[in-house]
Amino acid sequence: MHLDLNNAEAEIGALNILFDRMLPGAILVLDDYGWLGYISQKNAEDNWFERRGYKILELPTGQGLLIK
Repeated sequence: MHLDLNNAEAEIGALNILFDRMLPGAILVLDDYGWLGYISQKNAEDNWFERRGYKILELPTGQGLLIK
């Protein structure tokens, strides 16, 4: 799954609906994860995934990568 909504609230809403539907081993790409202009998304996503026991890998492209 690739999320690129450019809004923290929208991306968390999408995760609330879609993440549990992803199969184990599925790949999630979070666009703009590492860019300062989207720090509110990064913070919200970090908190969301920490509560579920996941950690996001920040890529040199600025994207975030997670393998479920």
